[in-house]
Amino acid sequence: SGQIRIFTLSGERVQQLDFIGNNAGTLTWNGRNFKGQPIASGVYFSYVKGEDGSTAVLKFGVER
Repeated sequence: SGQIRIFTLSGERVQQLDFIGNNAGTLTWNGRNFKGQPIASGVYFSYVKGEDGSTAVLKFGVER
């Protein structure tokens, strides 16, 4: 269980996704922000936090 927060390079939070043990390691995201709008092409960061307190920061790109 845990949470993934997705941010723009400027630090604006785009989306927050929760995951549970059943889908740990794999998560599908529709590429939309909190308002349901598709995000723009670009580079984003994700902050992943596990239930055990472990964290990771990942950088990824979106191309439309």
